Amino acid sequence: MSDRSSQNGSRERRQRNARRHQARILAMQILYESEVTGHSSAEILVRTQSSGGVPESTLAYASALLAGVRARGNDIVAEIEQGAPEFPIDGIAIVDRTVLQIGVFESLYAGDVPPRVAVNEAVEIAREYGGESSARFVNGVLGGIVDRHVPESRRRAGDRGS
Repeated sequence: MSDRSSQNGSRERRQRNARRHQARILAMQILYESEVTGHSSAEILVRTQSSGGVPESTLAYASALLAGVRARGNDIVAEIEQGAPEFPIDGIAIVDRTVLQIGVFESLYAGDVPPRVAVNEAVEIAREYGGESSARFVNGVLGGIVDRHVPESRRRAGDRGS
């Protein structure tokens, strides 16, 4: 591979990772709004899409995350409850809970995101949008879930992108 094609591939990967990071934030914000207002996440996503300003690829990945969280909702809640048994699911701060939902979905069910990347992304979003101890809490819960379910060889495979 030439230096130029390697640089292009690297730049494309960074851009894709940045779009996915933004999509995770958007999905978290939509789940948060849905929880607070009672509006469906699908309705909020459509409103967000029609207002413009968000790249289509970001909306598409956010939509996939939201669909996955909806489809696996009961499984995801059960994982969070097992991963944080001392915290009732409704007692977890909404931001932390929505970040955990996305992180569990990506870690266990998405398949195209290495679990380590999913955990790191969730921790970063919790650090940025959650409370003082959110990042540590999210890291502990997701780390335990990944340790229970994901083979070590797949947990370590985090360099392929997000």
